Amino acid sequence: MGTVVLALVGIFLIIGLENDGSISLLGLILALLSGILYAYYMLEVGSGVFKKMNSLKLVFYVSVSNIFLFFGASIITGNFTFNADFTGYFYVLIIAALTLVGMIAIKLGLERVNVVTASIISTFEPLTSLVVGVLLLGEILLFNHIIGSLLILVSVIFASVLEKKDRAIGKSELEKKAR
Repeated sequence: MGTVVLALVGIFLIIGLENDGSISLLGLILALLSGILYAYYMLEVGSGVFKKMNSLKLVFYVSVSNIFLFFGASIITGNFTFNADFTGYFYVLIIAALTLVGMIAIKLGLERVNVVTASIISTFEPLTSLVVGVLLLGEILLFNHIIGSLLILVSVIFASVLEKKDRAIGKSELEKKAR
């Protein structure tokens, strides 16, 4: 539990508040909903009915489902347009490819570590976004970003150590039962 708190505090320090010190209520609600739905996804993929499914097959089914869901939603909302230029479509393809790689990586990762550890490790996402923002977009690195990044790193290291300890305890328990 402590690792989760460290990671959340680190994420908060990286993300921060609006310029006036406030937080958008709608943004907070959407972020919480996203976190809940992502947790459900992680549980299903890591220990539910999808655990044994081939990674590429799962990503294919999720991607095809998303095509139909987004197509339907864009028709209903009236936002179905193709008005981007070549550069826009190029970046959409890059994002799609990176998303596929990420989905496959999380599925393969969940075959090797438990869901809690994978979730804590996934807190690297805001840290990665911070680094990319500073290096590629020229964003300013602030002191709270550095502290938040360190807290995320510490939480990931603790989670890794705790999982190894749990595995060692579990392994020794199995060995005792086998005798």
